[in-house]
This record gives sequence, structure tokens and C-alpha cells, in this order.
Amino acid sequence: MSEPSSEARSPSEPAAESQAGLEVYKKRAVLGAIALALRTGVAQIVILVGTIVLARYLRPAEFGAFAMVQFVLTVLTIFGDAGLGGALIQKKVAPSARELSTVFHAQMLMAAGVVLLAWGVGEVLPRLWHDLPHGTPWIVLALAVNFLFTSARVVPTVLMERELLFVRIAILDGVNSMMFYLAASILAVLGFGIWALVLGVLAQGVTGLVVALLLRPWRPSLAFEPKLLRGLLGFGVPFQARSVFVLATRSTIPVAAGTLLGAEAVGFLNWALETGFFPLTFVDILARVGFPLLSRLQSEPAEFARTLERTLRVSVVITLGIAAIFLGTSVGLTEVVYSAQWLPAVSMLEIYALVITVGILVNVLTPAFDAAGKPRVVLAQMVIVTAATWILAPLGTRLEGLGIARGEGFAAGYALAMALGAIVIVLLARRELPRMALGRAYLAPTIAAIAAIALGRLALARLIEGPISLALVVVAVIATYLGAMALLDRAALVELRTQLRGERAEGAAGEPA
Repeated sequence: MSEPSSEARSPSEPAAESQAGLEVYKKRAVLGAIALALRTGVAQIVILVGTIVLARYLRPAEFGAFAMVQFVLTVLTIFGDAGLGGALIQKKVAPSARELSTVFHAQMLMAAGVVLLAWGVGEVLPRLWHDLPHGTPWIVLALAVNFLFTSARVVPTVLMERELLFVRIAILDGVNSMMFYLAASILAVLGFGIWALVLGVLAQGVTGLVVALLLRPWRPSLAFEPKLLRGLLGFGVPFQARSVFVLATRSTIPVAAGTLLGAEAVGFLNWALETGFFPLTFVDILARVGFPLLSRLQSEPAEFARTLERTLRVSVVITLGIAAIFLGTSVGLTEVVYSAQWLPAVSMLEIYALVITVGILVNVLTPAFDAAGKPRVVLAQMVIVTAATWILAPLGTRLEGLGIARGEGFAAGYALAMALGAIVIVLLARRELPRMALGRAYLAPTIAAIAAIALGRLALARLIEGPISLALVVVAVIATYLGAMALLDRAALVELRTQLRGERAEGAAGEPA
């Protein structure tokens, strides 16, 4: 099958995709979900091994310091991206060659500005956080240079996403993940400390740029026409502005927790958050495929609604299954896999694993609003979540004197804000998007997850003594969850299998090409 060229259409073509084109995109979406799922399976093995190595060779304080420095860089990079990539994906017609070159040059100019800012900011950080390591300015600069590499691959990546070439994107993402963990793990074993993480990021950036250009060759011209950016900025600015609020929400950990609780607590909270939010790895696959596909379905409301509901149903089944593993085996899993030094963060992990079961609604519904050309709706939701997080998370630290362990109150406040955000986006979806059967999507997985968690915590957790017993307990928890799902809602499991195998589902487009 030949690829649709990014220059094949002129701006004068009709905005809506042809029916034949939509069929092609739907087939690629199914194949793309399979490819990304397979990539995730392979990559997660590498990530798991790498995470274990890093957790054993680096101290929580080093993880915390890295998170604090990386947060500062993320602040800078947000202002080095105007959401132009997302705007190119959402466009109904293919971007022209001059438009692509203009976006490329704009991205590189903004990235260069980020590097210059990082050079100055790096000198100030040790005065704000006194427990940061020596050489912090060089760490910030190195991470800023990586932003140049990621900016340079924006256009080829956008073209692959827009054309739903997710087999290639799966390769790119897999290489990126494996390169970081491979490089960082080796350097951690060799004793590089926090620099193992920094150099791992740089290795990932260079490799990602090279692989992106190999998978989707593209070369910019000298064309740079700022007027071409105006149409993209109407979508791109509110699209990117949301990143400011995502960052502001996440910043409560390095900024508020770092100030109130210290670098070690930041390390515990960050580890618990990243581990507890692990199901988002799979949900984001569906969302990533869904955004360009739903963008092509803007003129077909019925198919738009069916596609969105299938994504929600599969996302809930996956997320509650993984959450059941974390909540049913948390102590044994943490001690066996990550080592005993992370046991103080188990309660935080449990809090995050619980809230992500509803938090995924944001990840599922956000691409739907974007595809419908309504990024400002999600922006309003994120403003509410950010304000709630900054109020509730620091307030939670006040509970430590009431028998709440260090960091638990902060995690609870953060989780409460996430739950509030899920409620808000559901209310907005009921007003702005076609109705979805939320109750049907959640009822059976919730009952199945409760049964699996109860078995794990009450009967099997005490049997965990090493890797083999942990594996057997995890298998038993998964079997309980799937068995309960088969009894309560077999159709949901069929839908999940359909997505993974790429078979035709009722109302779907057809067999993958």
C-alpha cells in the first residue's frame, strides 16, 4: 500500500476525507494499535529491567534531584513549543511543503532559545534547592541540548502520526525507550550516579532523531513564512497551553514536596507516581492512535462516538486489571522487584494506583476534544485540576502529625485532585461530546478488580518470598480478574482481544491492511 504523500493535496481540496481514505485510516488505526501494543510489550521488558537496575544502583535522593532539575527544564521547553505539531496532526487537509519547513524552522529557533535560557537558569538552581548535586548547571544544559534533538524530529514524527504509520512510530518509540534504559543502566552500574540518567536522555535524543529520519525521510527547505503559522496557532496555542497546566500540576512534587519534605521524599513520590500510573502506557497507545483517527472522523458523529466508546471500554479493562496487581501485591512486588529501600513509598503507590482507575478518563477523553477542534474545553478542566492540586497536595502534608506517614498526605491530596479532574472532564464530555455508557464500561471491571485485589491482599500476599512466588501470585491475581470479567462481561474481553489481534469488530472498518 502506498503512503499518502504530505504534498499530495493542495489547500483547495475539500476539507473532509473521502470515504475510501477513511477506510484506509481506520485499517491503519487497528494495525497501529497492534504495533504499538507489541512495541509496548517488548519495551516494557527493557524498561522493567532498566528500572530495577536504576532503583538498585541509584539512591532515592538522586532520583529526586534529577526530577527537580528535569522539572525546571520542562518549564523552559513548554515555552519552546507552540503546539504546532498537534495542529498539523489535527488539520483536515495535508500540510504543504512550505508549511512543514516553516514549522521546522520555528521549532528550532524556539529550541535554541531554550538552550540559552537553560545556561542562565542552571546557575540559580542550587540557591533554590540546597541539596542539589554539584554540577547542576551542566546537568540542566545537557538536558536542554536534548531538546534540540527532539525538536528536530517533530516534522517526521508528525507526518507518521498524521498518516497513521504507527508501525514505524512503534519502532521509533521502542528504540527511544530501550536506548535510554540501556545507556542509563550501564552508566548507573559503572557508578555515574545522577549523570547516568542525564546521559541516558542524551543518548535517547540523538538516537531518536536519527531513527525518525530513517523511518520517515524528510528534508526541510529554506522556506520560512511566519504567516503560515497563524492558522496553526489558533489550535496550537490552547493545545500547548495545556502543557503549562500539566507541568504546573506535576510541579507540586519537585517544588512543593521538594521544599516541604526534601529530595528523598520527592524521589519516593515520583517513583510511586510513575509506577502507579503505569497503566497509562497502554491507555496512551489507544489515545495516540485515536487522536489522528478521530480527527479524520470529524464529519461522521456516529462513527466518532462508537470509536471513542470502544477506546474507553478497552482502556478501563486494561487499567483496572493492572491496578489490581499493584493493589493486591504492593508490598511483595516492591520489595522483590525494586528492593526494600522503596518500601516507605508503598502506601503512596497504592494511592496512585487507585486514583488512576478513574484518572484514565482524562487520557481517553482529551484526544476526543482535540479531534473535535475543542482544545479550550480541556484547557478549562486543566486549570481546575492545577488549582486543586496546589491546594490539596501541600495541605495533605499537614496530616502527617495525625498518624499519616511522611509523604502519604501529599500523595492523597494529589490523588484527590486527579479524581476531581476526572469528574470535571466527564461532565464536560456529557455536554460537548456524544453520550457514552460510562457505567457499562466500569461496572464489570470494578467488581472483577475488587475480587482480584481481595484475593491478593487477604490470601496470597504473605506467600511472596522471591521472584518465583511473586510471579505465581501475580498470575493468580490476573487469572481471578479475567475469570470474573468472563463471567460478568465477556463482551469486554472480546473487544480487548479484537483490538489486540486486529480482527473486525462490529461497526469497525475492516481487516487491517
